[in-house]
Parts: sequence; C-alpha cells; structure tokens
Amino acid sequence: MINGSAVKILGSSFVRGNNSALNGSALEILSTGSYLNIRDCNFTSNTGYYGGAIYISSSGTNDSPAQISNCTFKSNSAYQRGGAIYIGGTTCININDCTFNDNFVRFFSLK
Repeated sequence: MINGSAVKILGSSFVRGNNSALNGSALEILSTGSYLNIRDCNFTSNTGYYGGAIYISSSGTNDSPAQISNCTFKSNSAYQRGGAIYIGGTTCININDCTFNDNFVRFFSLK
C-alpha cells in the first residue's frame, strides 16, 4: 500500500510470468494521499483478477492524479475487469502517449 508517498516507476518491464489470482499482476496500487508516475514502461502478457497489468484504486480525496505516459500494454488479461488497467474508487488518472494492443477480459459477467 502506498500511503502519502511519491512513487515513480520509470523504464521498467513487466513481462510474462506475472500471474495473480488477485489484482494487478504487475502493479497493485492502493493509494491514499499519494503521487504516482509510471513512465516509459512495458507491460506484456500479465494476468490478474482485476487489472491484467495494473490495479489502481483510491478512496482518498487528497490524491494527485496518477500519471501513466509513454507505456506499452500488450497481451495483458484480467479475469473480471480491466484487461490492461483497472481503475477503481475515486482514482483520477491521466494516460498519455501509451499503446494498447490485444489486452482483454476473460470472463466478464454482470450479475
């Protein structure tokens, strides 16, 4: 859990082998009062329950918008929602200059 911190993830690769029965197989971010910047990263062939590559959720009101820029999301999958990225709660997110290819949700059902 990130709480009141500034987190930067720059130039990283999260490729294959990240398979989670929980949320966001590469990154799970539960944020309260934090700043998040993900830039120049590659997320390929990751699988999670919510958010194949990234799960980001916040219930705080003091959060700065998360920044995701110049990233590639390819062939990620989720079992419920968010093939590449799941955004929940009161999260505000800015996504700029990213590429999304072949990301999908496996078993979405509205019950």
